[in-house]
Amino acid sequence: MHELKDKLRETTPLEVEARNRELQAAANAAAADTTEVTTLVEQHRDLVEKHQQLEDKMAASEAELVQARAAAAEAVSVKADAEAQAVEVQRLQVRTQKICGLESWQRGKA
Repeated sequence: MHELKDKLRETTPLEVEARNRELQAAANAAAADTTEVTTLVEQHRDLVEKHQQLEDKMAASEAELVQARAAAAEAVSVKADAEAQAVEVQRLQVRTQKICGLESWQRGKA
C-alpha cells in the first residue's frame, strides 16, 4: 500500500494526463468493440431467422412436391385404367357387331 502512495506522489501531472489519455483511448476502443460485437450479434440473429424461414419454405415446397408426385402417379393410374376400359369397350363393340351381324345373317337365312 505504501508503495502505491509513494508511486502516486512521484507521478507528475503530465504523466497523469498521459495515463488518462491512454485509459480514455482504451475505453473508446472497448466501446467500439462492444458496438461491433452488438452489431455482429444482431446480424447473426437476423441470419438465423432468415435461415429458419428458408428451411420452413423449403419444407413446405418439399411437401407440395410430394403431393404433386402423388397426384401425378394417380393421374397415370387413372389414365391407364381409362385406356384399359377403352380397350374393353372396343372389344365389346367388335363382339357386339359380330353378334348383330350373325343375327342379321340368321334372319336373312330364315
